Amino acid sequence: MANIGREMREDVSPSQGAPVESADFAVKTSELRQQLQDLPAHDPKRETIQQQLNALYESRYKPSRFK
Repeated sequence: MANIGREMREDVSPSQGAPVESADFAVKTSELRQQLQDLPAHDPKRETIQQQLNALYESRYKPSRFK
């Protein structure tokens, strides 16, 4: 019973190369979009957040032959 978390890969975060699951993708993109909305237009943090959001979308929707 103690190994079930490892078997289900619950101990591996998506940032360690594992694909982002649908629920994780929805939550993460929602959080990043909200952060962008809350920041002023000229905030230097916007570029980093936008890059993270773009990377999530690219990893999710880019055809595998282009990866």
